[in-house]
Amino acid sequence: MTRSDFMNRLRAGLAGLPAAAINDLAADYEAHFEDGVAAGRTEAEVAAALGDPARLARELRAEAGLKRWETEKNPSAAADAVFAVLGLGAIDILILLPILMTVLG
Repeated sequence: MTRSDFMNRLRAGLAGLPAAAINDLAADYEAHFEDGVAAGRTEAEVAAALGDPARLARELRAEAGLKRWETEKNPSAAADAVFAVLGLGAIDILILLPILMTVLG
């Protein structure tokens, strides 16, 4: 996966967050690519080391929801945090359940 592909998928997964937050997060991951390429790694190697950008975006959204709850302490922020964490867990269960059933079977 190229840097451009990775960043496009990451930004798509972060849609809905404030633009400033998306830009800050994207800048952090651009820096990972710059550091990796400077160290002699290919963009594909850096992308593989960072993992699935869709999964990463879900984790970052959950983290952002929890941070919002820590600063705002209102029902809306609480609901966002709960749904973000539950959404992350639900996706994990849907992915891992078939594997677990195969192993147990």
